[in-house]
Amino acid sequence: MNDFEPEWYAKLKSGPHKQRTFTAAKMQAIEKEASRITGKQGRKKLRWIPAACACIAVSIVVMGLLPQGSYTGWIRSLIDRTSEPMVPTKPEPAPTPEPPVDDPQPEDDAPLTGYLKDQLPFNTESTALTLSVHDSLNNKDIEIPSERQYVILQNFNWLELEKSKAAELDSAADGLRSDRSVTIRIQENDETYEIPYWPNTNTFEWRGSHFYADSQVLRMMSGLLEPDSQLGRIDRIEEQARMEMEQHGAVNHETVYKSDRLEVNGKDINGWESELMKQQTGRQSGLKYYDDSLRKIADVREMNEDIIAFGGAVFFYSDRYATKGGVKVGLTQAEVLDKLGEPNSKTTSKWSYRIGDYLKFHLYFDQGKVVYISLLLPL
Repeated sequence: MNDFEPEWYAKLKSGPHKQRTFTAAKMQAIEKEASRITGKQGRKKLRWIPAACACIAVSIVVMGLLPQGSYTGWIRSLIDRTSEPMVPTKPEPAPTPEPPVDDPQPEDDAPLTGYLKDQLPFNTESTALTLSVHDSLNNKDIEIPSERQYVILQNFNWLELEKSKAAELDSAADGLRSDRSVTIRIQENDETYEIPYWPNTNTFEWRGSHFYADSQVLRMMSGLLEPDSQLGRIDRIEEQARMEMEQHGAVNHETVYKSDRLEVNGKDINGWESELMKQQTGRQSGLKYYDDSLRKIADVREMNEDIIAFGGAVFFYSDRYATKGGVKVGLTQAEVLDKLGEPNSKTTSKWSYRIGDYLKFHLYFDQGKVVYISLLLPL
């Protein structure tokens, strides 16, 4: 085989370049050009940043001016708040709480006029009231039964201060006024009120002045403090009869008695009232009371130590006084039925007879016998 090597073979064998072209100088030139091109491209990339910021700012402004919503309208709201002039204002004081409404407390210099209830520091109609009597002389407390507390409270309601005033006692010495007084205590929840009461004059003391209590208070206080007195005994039997009547009492309105059959020693209630007023032998007991029906002060009157009159009633407690048919103190119930007949109202302790439209004649029994005859002036 002939070793034939054409010319082109020799060229291929010698390489594409006879001289070295990638010199150090060439390399530096290439690096310089590369740096220039890279710098231009970097500056072109940074040009978008200002544009992006501008777009974001415009979006924020637009959203802030839109109607208010969860994420919009805040600029408009800010403008609305700041558009009004900022005027400093004083902080509003905290509201003062209203004090609780209580019954009016009378001033010490308030005029003593009107009804006593209007001057009292408690409401006489309150169901929370309990009453008692404190007797400092005997160092004891006497409870007023709940069913009788109305006697005191009702008197407070109707006691006119100007008309019931005991002016003669205000200027009197204490010895003339009373040898002792008791205290009516009114308890309402945690509060206690005290009103002095003078038994021997039947007066309440209020703000240094004295006022006459009514005949019901006089009778009840006599029963509580002096049960053996004539008024005390009358109170006991009257209260017993009242309770019996409430439990099983009834009134028969059909039978009407002639007035002359129920007169005592020939006089009816009006005759005895006149007799007690004019009798020189009659005497005043020294006790007075305020009559709220007549709106004046009246006297408790006694005569011959066997008649006592107060509160529109005359009580006889001696057998010297009798009806035309012979009904008198000391008779048994059977004897009364025989002489007078069946009463219109009947309990164990009290029989009542009708004259005209009212029960005016009353008999009181103790252990089955008459102890009092009473003529009543109807209201």
